[in-house]
Amino acid sequence: MKPITPKILPSGIFSRAFVKLLACMSSYALLSVLLMGCLASRKSVPFTEEIQRGDVIFEANFEGGHPLVNWPRGTLSSDGFQSEHALCIERRASSNKAVDNTPSLSLNAQILVETGQLETAYVESFLSVKKFRGYTLSFSAMIKAQDVTQKPKRWNGIKFAARFVMADGTEGRGDNTWPGIMIDTGTFDWRLCAFKVVVPQNATRMILTVGLDSVAGKVWFDNLKGSVRKAPLPPVVLGIKNALANKKYGRTRLRGVMLSDHVATEENLRVLGQEWNVNLVYFHSSFPSTSKVVPATYDAWLQAEMQKLDAVLPICKKYGIKVALGLYFPPGSEGLRTGRGEVVFHSLKNQKKLVWVWEQFAEHYKNSDVIWGYDLVGEPIERNVAEDAEDWQDLSERLAKAIRAIDTKHFILIEPPGGDDARAIQKLRPIDVSNVVYNIHMYAPHPFTHQGIYSGFAKAGVYPGEFQGKYWDKAQMQEWLKPVFEFQKKYEVPIFLGEFSAVRWAPDNSAYRYIKDIIEIAEEHDWNWVYHCFRSYHGWSVEHDEVREHTAPATSPTDREKLLRKWFSKNQKP
Repeated sequence: MKPITPKILPSGIFSRAFVKLLACMSSYALLSVLLMGCLASRKSVPFTEEIQRGDVIFEANFEGGHPLVNWPRGTLSSDGFQSEHALCIERRASSNKAVDNTPSLSLNAQILVETGQLETAYVESFLSVKKFRGYTLSFSAMIKAQDVTQKPKRWNGIKFAARFVMADGTEGRGDNTWPGIMIDTGTFDWRLCAFKVVVPQNATRMILTVGLDSVAGKVWFDNLKGSVRKAPLPPVVLGIKNALANKKYGRTRLRGVMLSDHVATEENLRVLGQEWNVNLVYFHSSFPSTSKVVPATYDAWLQAEMQKLDAVLPICKKYGIKVALGLYFPPGSEGLRTGRGEVVFHSLKNQKKLVWVWEQFAEHYKNSDVIWGYDLVGEPIERNVAEDAEDWQDLSERLAKAIRAIDTKHFILIEPPGGDDARAIQKLRPIDVSNVVYNIHMYAPHPFTHQGIYSGFAKAGVYPGEFQGKYWDKAQMQEWLKPVFEFQKKYEVPIFLGEFSAVRWAPDNSAYRYIKDIIEIAEEHDWNWVYHCFRSYHGWSVEHDEVREHTAPATSPTDREKLLRKWFSKNQKP
């Protein structure tokens, strides 16, 4: 790659403008001008050159004559990573005071300011991204920390993140995510932290943020770098593979439930198959949360799960039930209760292991007439992608092709890389593999569906009703799912609603209304669907009434159970 030559603004013009501004501007306004004006010294890819993978578009190692020229709120530390200097940001939580690195002409003054609570101490730097619209960019930094306090929320703490300024002046995060990396608290030595982000098509600038958010402590940053990771995805040519997938997918409408492995008994399957007329179950595996993270543990678990499924499949066949096999515990998730959908992106090692896992499943079940499809990863979250790892678009295609090399028969299910946020389907393009189905989940709005489960959703609410500043009803759910409708129509691919639910104790029997609206939307758009879940956690159970304290099944069918069984009665056995 050719060396990248930085462009320099004429110093006279730059200096005269600053002299006029310094006398009349607030420190915050001055900060913005400093940041935008000083970008001229950055390394950037000239507009006349073709953009290549690996091109460096931004670097900061805090060495040289003016190391903080683009970082006026930071201080220069003499303890760099394999170098003399690093950017240091500190916030102290003593006597209700905090360190605020206020910009000054010397660029290194620390001023104590009174504060009622810990808010933020961070540095923001701006980068023009017009040229990189649609490209995937990778950002990395060496970071170390000292005595960083616990996060109030999981997204607080040490910040190394980005957001975008759009052409209309508004700010956005791109693909409905918050690109950045969640970093540990406490004290740790230098470590490499990285994240990647797709530049929105209407973005003009990116704001790179480093610092502390709602925590106290001290953090150092060094060797910040931004580079081109991936070109925009090419337009999709619709072909026979999509058409065949749609035709095969639509032969028999499948409606069913999620079924955890620990409740996959013959009696439960008999109830589902004979009494409820279910024709599909999503087999959901469980992993012991106390297990140690060692390969032998994962391999032993995998073999045990295959043995459980081997015992379940003949029973499912007996009662006319197809099985979707889902993997909610990808390699690297051993012992984790949260974040399981993220670990697949944390290393190339995890991804290679994941390919091996699906090769084992495909080889074992390629001739099964009960298996309906393979769900590659349950609720993947493409937040922090390691530098040597693939993003979900590339990884899902690699996984699908590895399966197809062994099993040409069964459907392959791909979920959007935003956890249970169906809108993240916008980040995907159909892959060049036959019989692929796109699997979405629907729990929006979470303050309603998960009320009383998480501490942040303690307030009771009724559906339809207002949540997070919006009135949620069927029309709003359709608006939320609009990216899915557009994806289905544009690419002519089948959609599977692989999870949806609402806690049974939502006031005024409104879980029933919520579930009813979602099913109607699924039916209107020809989606197969499964409800979450059957006889696992009583909070989601349609066999339990609306009183939270009633942990035994109701003595008569609830409205929610009647609703599901009404739709199941329409099923034809495959």
